[in-house]
Amino acid sequence: MLRQCKFVLNFAWFNHLYKGKAEVPFLSEFGETEKLQQKLLLDFTREVSEFLGVLAVTEENYLQDPESMSSISLFRFILTGDCFDWLDMSLFGYFVDDEATSKAIPFLRSLIHLATTDDMSLRLFIVDDLLPSIVRRLDNQLTCAIQCQRHKLNPGAADSAGKDLVVLCQQLYNYFQIQAIF
Repeated sequence: MLRQCKFVLNFAWFNHLYKGKAEVPFLSEFGETEKLQQKLLLDFTREVSEFLGVLAVTEENYLQDPESMSSISLFRFILTGDCFDWLDMSLFGYFVDDEATSKAIPFLRSLIHLATTDDMSLRLFIVDDLLPSIVRRLDNQLTCAIQCQRHKLNPGAADSAGKDLVVLCQQLYNYFQIQAIF
């Protein structure tokens, strides 16, 4: 499921950010309107973000001791299956949509917490993918597709998701500083 979500969202968000239209795979074949495809893209991104966020909250107790994780735990699957190539910031819409971003925070916080383990793939994912995506989202002076879309989707809105991402960056910095990871 994670792989399929990544495929659909990666394709659709890439097209939305760089071509200006949210081509949702399988829907473009039916000639659906751009506005409908954008709505479906946002809805699907929000649902995936919420799903992963809820999973993180339900597995929160296991994160204190990764060795005690259930064999059916999503986080155990990600860590033991080396599934970091399936995790992509497109799952969360590159943090363009504040609602999807807020829903994804518990999942991302859990990944940061697990980064204190000895899993180098997870650490690389956080440093190479998560952290740069957060920086692109938070840097208002950066002229990039992510900032342009964020301002279109959330005009004049309070940036509560940005505040959550700043807290996430602080947690990331603290974990890496305490663990002397890099």
